[in-house]
Amino acid sequence: MKFCIKDSYENYLDFTSDYILKYLEESTKVKDRLVISLPSEEKDKDIYKCIVAKHSNFDIDFSKIFIFQQFEYVGLPLTHLRSRAYLLNDNILQHIPVPSENIFLLDGSSSESQMTKNEILINKFGFFDFVWASMSSTGIFAGNDIHSSLTASFRPKTLTRELRNNLLYLFDNKIRFVPTRTFSMGMSLVFSASNILITSSGVESSINVQNLVELGINDSNALSMIQKHENVSFVIDKCASMRLSSSSLSASMH
Repeated sequence: MKFCIKDSYENYLDFTSDYILKYLEESTKVKDRLVISLPSEEKDKDIYKCIVAKHSNFDIDFSKIFIFQQFEYVGLPLTHLRSRAYLLNDNILQHIPVPSENIFLLDGSSSESQMTKNEILINKFGFFDFVWASMSSTGIFAGNDIHSSLTASFRPKTLTRELRNNLLYLFDNKIRFVPTRTFSMGMSLVFSASNILITSSGVESSINVQNLVELGINDSNALSMIQKHENVSFVIDKCASMRLSSSSLSASMH
């Protein structure tokens, strides 16, 4: 695992956006098709803003890029202001020239069959070239919490009461408005990617960063399996690194 800590939130945003755009630039020059998956956590909006501002400075053939959404709240249509599809459309997809037929979003108001269709497409493409997974303060990773299956692909997943409480701020602080389930991309699809980028920021994420980096691989933490992956880059800001041991800090690339 390549591990990088940036000394400020601003440098974290700048580095991460450059990292992603450089990857897209280099990959679209040598590949006929690039299959990627993007996160949709609220904190990712700032990175997307940087990508939108910079993307014209890079020589990227966006026509070669195919984008898959990682998770969606069951019950929310594509146009719902709190849907993950809306977040992606509003913050990144409508601002970059990826053909609409190359974008595969999840509609929370539609049936579960769309997950099967997306999985069939991904398998047809030969799995992912690149998965960017954003770790939230709750430990969620590409729609998977710490008790998720290690072998799941796309499937519906029930949100715990704790996770629903953490989402109250998005839904007028009324628990009855908070979705109870998600359509979620499982760890087997994440782990199948040729390249994985994990990002996290903020002191509220530091405990989950520490658990992922230092506790080793264990069956109770689905996120830990990425430690077995051969090509993972982990980028965080200084605040998210606050609980890491001195040995972990010394091993990072600043």
